[in-house]
Amino acid sequence: MSINAVLFDLDGTLLPMDLKKFQLTSGRLFCEKMAAHGYDPEKLGVA
Repeated sequence: MSINAVLFDLDGTLLPMDLKKFQLTSGRLFCEKMAAHGYDPEKLGVA
């Protein structure tokens, strides 16, 4: 069986979620990933 679609529910429309926790966690992970590539997390606007 092949995968035909991937759904991203980033606002809790399909499944209930804690939006504040999601924003903090995804922002932190984004900053960590970008810092590894030489970007300053403070300048990304999500730190």
